[in-house]
Amino acid sequence: MQQSARLNSKTSSTLARLRRGIGSGIGRGIHRGIHRTRIAGAALVAIGAISGLFGAGGASAAEISPYFQGYSVGSLVDALRNDGLTHTTLAFAVTRGSCAFDPYITDRMADARNYKAAGGNLIISMGGADGVYAEVACTDDQMFALMDKLITDSGTRRIDWDVEGQQLSNLDATARRNRVLLRLKAKYPDLQTSFTLPAWLNGLQADGMAMMRQTIAAGVQVDRVNVMLMTFGAENLRTMVSPATLAQAVINGYEAAIMQLVSLYPAKSRAQIHAMAGMTPMIGVNDDATVFTLADAQAVANYAKASGTGMIGYWSFQRDRAQDRTGMGSVNDYSGVVQTQAQFLRIFKSAEGPVSAPAPAPVVSPSPAPVISPVPAPVITPTPVPAPQPAPAPAPVTSPPSAPVPTTCAAWDPAKWYTVGTKVTRLGKTYVATGANQNSQPEWTPSHWAVTTSCSTPVPAPVCTGASWVMGKSYVAGALVSYNGRLYKAKFDNPGYNPTISTYYWAPVTC
Repeated sequence: MQQSARLNSKTSSTLARLRRGIGSGIGRGIHRGIHRTRIAGAALVAIGAISGLFGAGGASAAEISPYFQGYSVGSLVDALRNDGLTHTTLAFAVTRGSCAFDPYITDRMADARNYKAAGGNLIISMGGADGVYAEVACTDDQMFALMDKLITDSGTRRIDWDVEGQQLSNLDATARRNRVLLRLKAKYPDLQTSFTLPAWLNGLQADGMAMMRQTIAAGVQVDRVNVMLMTFGAENLRTMVSPATLAQAVINGYEAAIMQLVSLYPAKSRAQIHAMAGMTPMIGVNDDATVFTLADAQAVANYAKASGTGMIGYWSFQRDRAQDRTGMGSVNDYSGVVQTQAQFLRIFKSAEGPVSAPAPAPVVSPSPAPVISPVPAPVITPTPVPAPQPAPAPAPVTSPPSAPVPTTCAAWDPAKWYTVGTKVTRLGKTYVATGANQNSQPEWTPSHWAVTTSCSTPVPAPVCTGASWVMGKSYVAGALVSYNGRLYKAKFDNPGYNPTISTYYWAPVTC
């Protein structure tokens, strides 16, 4: 009963925040408080298990690591044997105010060891959206001892830190976590550290980015950043995502987060950033009543495999249950969609297969030069010199032929800003921009690109002036404004949002 009360309280808080987010129009990670949504933290499970995952780059198969609710019924070992749960994130290691973990985690340690012994790959997720974080409840030495015991008792070296809500901006808690992580890494060199962070259509929240900068500056080795993507709001899906599916919203938010991670890790290649990243949706019915369907799961799996995404998590394995009708039970216990047992898990596992690389161009051996037999020199009989003739009329002067219409377009570049009408090539196809955009992969963002067959339309020269931004004035996609000495371009239609705050709607441009 106490658990149900916590869930209901947090659901009301979540929906209230959702309504505020829709009204403001400013993209924020909407953190569903329902216990199930805290799954995001676990998603990071993926980090260390895949051999060579954080190597020199290139697409790799994704690790599929759904969240396993520590407070729900069921055994990790049974899930491995019966449903193929080879990777999972056990959620959540949290306190109730004193420096001791909630019993629903400590009581799972025997099951965790048996799961590891049977071949399972286990991540333990710290934090989430409920309870008191160990970083807050403990001193440095207490927290080190608590984490040391958790690592020893569980047998895993993979710890995820699901940081949400006000804890993202808790500088003291972040500093303590960093100090303890450095001590743990010194004792356990094979320790794998990941972070699960809330995100929205425009990527990670500002306080999440600030927390990551503080963590990196402290010298903590971060092996994975898991992007929690769920509960976007039905009206936001309808007006801001095309096609208006949860799969497309997850992909858009993940791609925005990838660009943010590029800024945090400038020495890493794009492929390496994808390999260290994860994405975690909520299967079935989300907290805002939108539905992540089986088709959405397949679309996300296809994208993850094509992009080399390192991990897919989801909330949660216990909800991935067989049901022959919608509304069969509580969405805390079921996905809320008609499905077979562990069907979401099987769909996501299609991203585990080998990633196909483009076939190399065939090597063509040069043909041998033909052997030419010499011919005898001809005998030339001298001919009489002809009488002089009048000079021929000069050839008419003709204009040079016009430049040919280009038959190929420039390759798509994630760093470039594209205006409406710009044409690019990618993966053997030609696309035309239907909306101003940057870093939107043409094959995955039909809201910004359409397939075309010609490159003949000239690309207009960029316009480098804009009128001063006016609060409350309506702007269309592609509009240029100046604000505080900088030039901004509207990525989408908007009713006059501030360019420096509403980065989902505006992007700075340089000519």
